[in-house]
Amino acid sequence: MDKSFTSDSTYLRFIVSRPRRLKILKSIYASAKSLVELEKELNLPLSILLYDIETMRLQGLVAKIGSQVILTDRGRNVVNALKDMNIDEDKPLGSLHKFINYISLRPIGVYLHQVEAKILLLYSILILSISTAIMYMSGVKLLFLLPTTDAMLPQYITIVSIISFVLANVIILKIMMPMHHVLYWVTYSLASLIPLLSASTVYSLAYALGFMYDPVIAAVIYTIGYLSTVTSISLLSTLVSLETSLSLEVVFTIYIFIMFVPNVIAYFLVMSPL
Repeated sequence: MDKSFTSDSTYLRFIVSRPRRLKILKSIYASAKSLVELEKELNLPLSILLYDIETMRLQGLVAKIGSQVILTDRGRNVVNALKDMNIDEDKPLGSLHKFINYISLRPIGVYLHQVEAKILLLYSILILSISTAIMYMSGVKLLFLLPTTDAMLPQYITIVSIISFVLANVIILKIMMPMHHVLYWVTYSLASLIPLLSASTVYSLAYALGFMYDPVIAAVIYTIGYLSTVTSISLLSTLVSLETSLSLEVVFTIYIFIMFVPNVIAYFLVMSPL
């Protein structure tokens, strides 16, 4: 068997699992192209294109020089190894994949993944501090990462909920990313809360300014507030998927059942008698 094929065979399943990635590799086989050129040629959503290119860059299949995406020798070997296989490169996105793409903020996840861990941690702590301060002044709290204005709950429940989330996620990431430093686990946990904290800040300001008395505005704010938890989990899934090369759908499903569903159940169990 060809030596180059043997050395790169571990990457074949990675490409075959997402046939559109092979389509991207073939597109830059002859020459480098920019993201804009690839988006127009392949007719892929920019969010997915950014995610796939970053994933393949981490695998050493492509490289970026300025605005240009180029094929590496490893990527060229993979394309050559798969050229005679009957792979449906135009296979449409599945329903779960479409749903995740709409709410995942993939471009933001890719960008955050490229930021140095210490800088991302400081940025996340700053947003956390500002958001919790605004929530404290307006009387809004986070109970199991879901917003509430119930006066019976102590204000510190927000901090307890955030710390509990970080600790639980650190345990999960220790299993999924055992070779990484604890700094990455804490950083990804806090960074993933940015959508939730941003939505909670909007919720708090709307509540403090009296906008929540309008049923239409209240419905929109409530919807954004509750969906932001799913968006944060999806953002976390994007970061973990990029770092581990696990399928985004797999990571997202794990977090939904381990983090989101228990949070929602616990939230309604606590809130129902209040």
